[in-house]
Amino acid sequence: MVVRERLRPALLTDMARHRQTPTQAPIQWQTTQRARDLLLLIGSADGIDTRTLAHRAKVSMNNTALLL
Repeated sequence: MVVRERLRPALLTDMARHRQTPTQAPIQWQTTQRARDLLLLIGSADGIDTRTLAHRAKVSMNNTALLL
């Protein structure tokens, strides 16, 4: 005799219902994070040019020059 269990219907718990959806960080925070990443790359490199810095940070040359 095979007993098959029925699955309960999917219901959201209270925690899931009231959970906020993730939002993107404001542009100022994104810019600050990029500048921080550049500073960390500069600090860890023993001499680096702007082109290499932009490539490693995955930021355009224009934005790298602007942030520098």
